Amino acid sequence: MSDLSSLFLYLFCFTGSAYLLSIGIKKSSKLLRFIALLIPILLIGFRHGVGTDFDNYVIFFEEYSVASIFNLLSLTDTSGIEIGFLALIIFSALFTSAPWLMFLLSSTATIAIAYLAIKRLSPASVPLAFLLYLLVLAPFLMNGVRQGIAVSIVFFAYSYIIQGNPIKYILTIIVASLFHTSALALLPLYLFRFITVKNRADEALTLTVSILVAIISVLLIPLGILLLSTIPVLSAYSRYVGFESGIALAPIVLMAILIVIVVALYHRVTDKFPAMKLMAALLFIEFASLLLGGISAAFSRMSFYLVIGGLVYMANIPLIFSNDTRRVSQFIVTFYGISYFTYFYFINGYSDIFPYITIWSGSL
Repeated sequence: MSDLSSLFLYLFCFTGSAYLLSIGIKKSSKLLRFIALLIPILLIGFRHGVGTDFDNYVIFFEEYSVASIFNLLSLTDTSGIEIGFLALIIFSALFTSAPWLMFLLSSTATIAIAYLAIKRLSPASVPLAFLLYLLVLAPFLMNGVRQGIAVSIVFFAYSYIIQGNPIKYILTIIVASLFHTSALALLPLYLFRFITVKNRADEALTLTVSILVAIISVLLIPLGILLLSTIPVLSAYSRYVGFESGIALAPIVLMAILIVIVVALYHRVTDKFPAMKLMAALLFIEFASLLLGGISAAFSRMSFYLVIGGLVYMANIPLIFSNDTRRVSQFIVTFYGISYFTYFYFINGYSDIFPYITIWSGSL
């Protein structure tokens, strides 16, 4: 399949999935919603050689699929792979000697949990938020498989910040860390509840405090990862505190524009959807992470856990307008998602997802 054909396939599947999801929600059809989720799950799960780290995960499967479930702790210590993903590899090997099931189960967990998280975080605009998720973040999941699962679980954990349930938040973050230990650095984010949810001050003060706390929080992330890496079983993650050079300009410019829009509409959006205060705060942390990504890999690594903030906020913006303006703004948001996917993944080759190849075309 050519790169251009692959582009049309991705866009058709992602937009088609969101469209079916929209119809399924309107008609209260579980079948349509199931089919909507199944489309991206199968597309991502049945790929071959697609994603920068695809071959590495094939090697992981070949090396650890023969291991015993009783050796998980020792394998985690020696391999640097989290116990949750090692268990997934061993479970997949019970049914097949090829890695396709590992990729399919990973895709299923990632997409399904992300959908459940979006339902909780953005109940009024699930289809549009899910479409943005597929266009902006899902391609990364074809590369960072382990972190992709952890990212979706962290998204789900954010709903417990809104609900005010610290125990469930902590437990969910711990579950996410079973697939990628870096998720543990998100534990302090629960404190944002006292700024973005419980705070009854005016929006200007909430906005200002959110930005300041976001900057302070992101500065502490590398320290948290460094402290975690001193634990023997987590020592492999000290590499995330290493140095990089250069910052991609395009994502910074796009996010800066989005932040201007968020600040301009902050009162109207958060007045109608108070949970968007938390989503805006996550966006500010993500922006700081990208800005500091040229200093340490830890910043870039953590930004994936924060992407949902901007996506959900964007998906809710059209809902503050009247019907005609709402349709126009929904088109603009959709166009943004498609343009983002085309520019970063198709033109610039991020995550190495082109051309798309199925397992039936490969050797698995």
